[in-house]
Amino acid sequence: MASGSQNRRRKHKCATTFDDFELAVFMALCDKAGVTASSFLRCAALSHPLTRATRRPTVAHNEVARLSGELGQLAQVLRDMLHQLTDADQHHTALIENALIELSHLGSATLQALGRGPRS
Repeated sequence: MASGSQNRRRKHKCATTFDDFELAVFMALCDKAGVTASSFLRCAALSHPLTRATRRPTVAHNEVARLSGELGQLAQVLRDMLHQLTDADQHHTALIENALIELSHLGSATLQALGRGPRS
């Protein structure tokens, strides 16, 4: 893969066109290789090996990151609810505490999927 200074020297662009099916196949290949469309085309045209030096996040990666954020927001709402409950709401307290434990497990799993959490 090119270094930053090599990337800055690349000033020429070459456009290409695809039909809908070709574009879907091409983007799937880029995603599977973990590289940008430009990098994929450059390596294919110049017979260079594909590298993952600057891997572009996959759609799944982006969705897991979004899910992680939403889990955090949900956990905060549940914690707020927990603080508003009275002693008479012990049944609800237990339910919310169990939900927070489960959310914690889901949060750990999403962080692990993103490569940010401990692997067991």
